[in-house]
Amino acid sequence: LKSNPNIDLKCFDPVNSSPARYRDYMGTVLQRKRVENDYFYNTLATVLQRNKEDECIWSAGEEYQTKTRMMMVEKYEYYHFCNECIGSENELPLLGNSF
Repeated sequence: LKSNPNIDLKCFDPVNSSPARYRDYMGTVLQRKRVENDYFYNTLATVLQRNKEDECIWSAGEEYQTKTRMMMVEKYEYYHFCNECIGSENELPLLGNSF
């Protein structure tokens, strides 16, 4: 996708912004659907709830977490793109009040 001249890839930081902010921002860019699907968002919120205390990486040291992040950036194109994009001019302005 990065090499397609007809596509401008953007990103957003999911840790520091909420799904509602992303949805509100995209509402200024795209046409809204006629019928809103609230069930999807309720299901998504339920699925995404998790207990980080049960995940071993969160209880590991900072060095282990950093090595894991770097391994993912090097191995997976998706994470590599995110690593380059977040903090650049291609990051969507979800944290401010104006879009």
